[in-house]
Amino acid sequence: MTTRERLKELPVGSPIPFDIIGRDGSIYLREGAILSQPDIDYILSRGLIGISDRGVGAEQEQKNAGRKDVSAAWVKHYYGESTFARFDRRVREAKDALGKITEAAASQRAFHTHPLQEIVGEVIGDVMEDSSAVLAFLSGLSEQVFSEKSESRLHHSVQLSTLATVIASSMDLTTKDCRAVGLAGMLHDLSLFDPLQETDHIWNHPTRTVDLLASSPSIPSIVRVIIGQVHEHPDGTGYPRRLKNHQLNPLTGILSLADAYLNLLQPRTNRSPLVHADALAYLVYQTLDGKFDRNCMLAFMASTSMYPIGSSVILNDNRIATVVRNNDNEFCSPVVIVNSPPFQVIDLRDESVRILKPFQDSQSKRIRLPTSRLSEVLWKDPDLIDPTAANED
Repeated sequence: MTTRERLKELPVGSPIPFDIIGRDGSIYLREGAILSQPDIDYILSRGLIGISDRGVGAEQEQKNAGRKDVSAAWVKHYYGESTFARFDRRVREAKDALGKITEAAASQRAFHTHPLQEIVGEVIGDVMEDSSAVLAFLSGLSEQVFSEKSESRLHHSVQLSTLATVIASSMDLTTKDCRAVGLAGMLHDLSLFDPLQETDHIWNHPTRTVDLLASSPSIPSIVRVIIGQVHEHPDGTGYPRRLKNHQLNPLTGILSLADAYLNLLQPRTNRSPLVHADALAYLVYQTLDGKFDRNCMLAFMASTSMYPIGSSVILNDNRIATVVRNNDNEFCSPVVIVNSPPFQVIDLRDESVRILKPFQDSQSKRIRLPTSRLSEVLWKDPDLIDPTAANED
């Protein structure tokens, strides 16, 4: 199929899965750009060509169509530029408010959390309106942080708060509980911003964060309880107190699961970052092994499906698609957009098409997880050391 024929099949408002270049080699529109009717008219009138006319084979075109930047363009187009712009503004406001709190805490100055609590309330409103849209934006944010190698604790805290709020909402918790979970996610790493860290600081940082928040009357006591337990696990393998299931607040499991998932999507010294679907499948295995709360895991899968929103998949007819919406408890049948003409939206509950496997982009550093590693603890920092271990010998 020629570029001219391909262009005529592209509906107005669609992201293009290839570069549009001039005969002089200059790029008129980059892959992933949203195509307008004036663009099409101009391209056809000027005789501009696309990468397919320069000898790119069908297999490579399919790979290009599945690249994460094209997937991100599809997702943004599906939900609307204005929706993502609103979410992006919220992230900037949250990072700014949290940054001021961390600076005050590090300097041992008084601080208040009202602006941050207002932002958490707005996020809850976004989640209640369309949790799939929030997850789609969050997926793009994770990719941006990963690709730019600019991960920071502020980024992680905002992402954790948002994801935990989605899970809490999926569990039909009260607004009060959702707010507590969201605020705990924002503040859980507060003590790690302190430049004066002892060697055991990572292990004890939940307790230290609780101490920092003790002087702030605006923070509900339940938030401090959750923060103190955020890295504990039902089987007693967490830290810093090795609490077990009956000792944990029911809301703790939400933050613990969300934190583990986000950590799996980022590179660590002991592993490469995982593709989204494998990260989720790994956590399901760990949940069955007692590391995470089962109700939280079911709520997580219901909100994002087994193939997380924003990720790319290969269908059983070999087309590459992007997951754009969940289907509640139909974990393996989300709504997808096919990344090649005619760019159709498919609800996999109602079609004979099904997902074959996650799409592993050849240009990405994300890896598939071998089943031989399912039993390993991969979400924790490999350098995490229990300061009491030396006393147990």
